[in-house]
Order: sequence, then C-alpha cells, then structure tokens
Amino acid sequence: MKKVFLLVLLMGLVACSSQLRVATDYDVAYNFAAIKTYAWLPAKDKKAPDPHMDNSLMHQRLYRAMEQQMAAQGYEKVALESADVLITYQLSSNEKLSVKSYRNHFGYYPCFHCFRAGFHHDSDIEIKQYRAGSFMIDIIEPEKRELLWRGVSERRLPGSVTPAQRDQFVNETVTAIINRFPPK
Repeated sequence: MKKVFLLVLLMGLVACSSQLRVATDYDVAYNFAAIKTYAWLPAKDKKAPDPHMDNSLMHQRLYRAMEQQMAAQGYEKVALESADVLITYQLSSNEKLSVKSYRNHFGYYPCFHCFRAGFHHDSDIEIKQYRAGSFMIDIIEPEKRELLWRGVSERRLPGSVTPAQRDQFVNETVTAIINRFPPK
C-alpha cells in the first residue's frame, strides 16, 4: 500500500513540474470572438540578437508551431492587409540560478558543547546555473498597431539535445501559450 501511495505521489509531482507557466494580459474591451484571420507582423531588425534564442532555426520552429496552433484553433492565415489581427513575438534568454537547500543528515549525536545529547541537523545548499528562455507572443490590432493580447512563458532551455527535441520544446511552449488565446 505504501509503494502505491509513493508511486501516485511521485507521478503527481512529475506532472506538476512539467506544466508550463503562462502569463497573459489583454484588452478587456476588445471583442476577441470577431477574430477569424491573422498575419505575421513584419519583423524589425534587432541591434543585438540573443544567439541562444534569436536565430533562424529558432524562428523557423516558432513560425511552424504558431501556424500549426492557430490553424488548430480555426484561424486562417491571410495577407497583411486583410488580417483581423497581426502576430509577432520576442525571444530572449538569460542566466539563472537554481538554489536548493536540503538536509543530508538527521540523527542522534552527543552534544560536545553541553552536557546533554541533542539532534544534529546538517544541511547542504546546491546551486546550479542554467539558461532560461522567454517566449513572448503578441496579438496586435492591425490599424492602430496596438497590443490586444500578450502571452509569456519562461522555462529552462534544454542543453545538449537533438533538433527534434528542440522542435518538441518549442511546440510545447507555443501550445501552452496559444491555449490561453483568446481569453475566456
């Protein structure tokens, strides 16, 4: 019985850790139900692109994932002049630290600084450096070029992985963000 409980608990923890956090913001007065078509907002040249995220391979992955998700939700890609909304995105990354503290020993030991026995608590701190990527997808009103909706997700970037695994990483991230559009 204990093994089953531990297995269920472990599966729950794994499921929670794999969920992506997505933050959104949007214009509450806009009628998102009227959106049927979209087009890509032409990209502007960036002065200092992020080589970890802002490269042609990542752009291709993101375009494919976005177009697949928009089509799955019933939106049609059209020419820039006839689109209900425009889509653009920003990619960036930065170094982060992961800090974990844990006890590596808990037990009975003699206290050398007093005349009684006590409990001994050793704790270790583990610090790891990693790179986190930020994905920001914007839905823009085409005439005024004002922001209507924004979805953002930040997650740890995969290290040494295959191109197929990178595709999966981008697809998961874009899916998590676009699943929050349109706002309910």
